Amino acid sequence: SLLAHISDSTEISQLHSKLTDSLLTHFDTSRQRILALFEKQRENSFDEIFHLMEELDAIHNMSSVNSKTSDDYFKTIEQLCSFVKEA
Repeated sequence: SLLAHISDSTEISQLHSKLTDSLLTHFDTSRQRILALFEKQRENSFDEIFHLMEELDAIHNMSSVNSKTSDDYFKTIEQLCSFVKEA
C-alpha cells in the first residue's frame, strides 16, 4: 500500500476522508437537483438533467464512494424512469 511509504499517513487519510465527504455531498446535491428539475420543469430541463446524471454516474463509479452511493443512484434512475413513463 502507498500509505506504508508515507511518513504522515494520518494527514493523507484525513484528506481522503474530506474528499470522500465532498464527493458524497455533491452527489446528494446533484441528485436532489435532478428530482426537483424533473418534478417542476420536465420539458425544459432534459439537458441539465442529462449533465447532472453524468456527474452522478462519474461519482458513483469511483471505488471509494460506490458502495455509499449505490442505493441513491439506483433509486434516482428508477424515479427518472417512472417520471418518463408518466410523461
